[in-house]
Amino acid sequence: MTFDAKTVSFPPDDVRDDAPLGGYYQDFGDALDLVHRGVHGPMDPEGRPLATYGGGAPHYSSILIAQYALACVPGARAGDQVCLARLRMQAEWLIAQQERDGLREGYWIQRFDNQKYPTLCAPWVSALAQGNAISALLRAREILGKEAYLG
Repeated sequence: MTFDAKTVSFPPDDVRDDAPLGGYYQDFGDALDLVHRGVHGPMDPEGRPLATYGGGAPHYSSILIAQYALACVPGARAGDQVCLARLRMQAEWLIAQQERDGLREGYWIQRFDNQKYPTLCAPWVSALAQGNAISALLRAREILGKEAYLG
């Protein structure tokens, strides 16, 4: 099945509270196809999606990478080795890119100008990036067992 980026939807997932963490509230499953087709931009050689928002040069976006990680979670929970590897790759990038000192310690900084909102010039902080990254890392820690994903 293929999806058109203009008509794809992300309905609420079946979230339960009987699991240690539960599912993410939004099903990003359709996003896998979009990322793999290059709708947002190309993949880097190591398997991380790059964004070309607004027609600019490809760049890393912690929002896109965290959402890609969240899209891989259901397959990773089911034991799919490809999804496990993709989840690990995205989680490792998120940990490596988290600010380690200064006023923005602990944050994921957007290092590109936002074409949609011109007042957001690099470097800027996105609440969406923080929430998606934390959610992805908590689930990666639960699935992969790596304590470093707790920050």
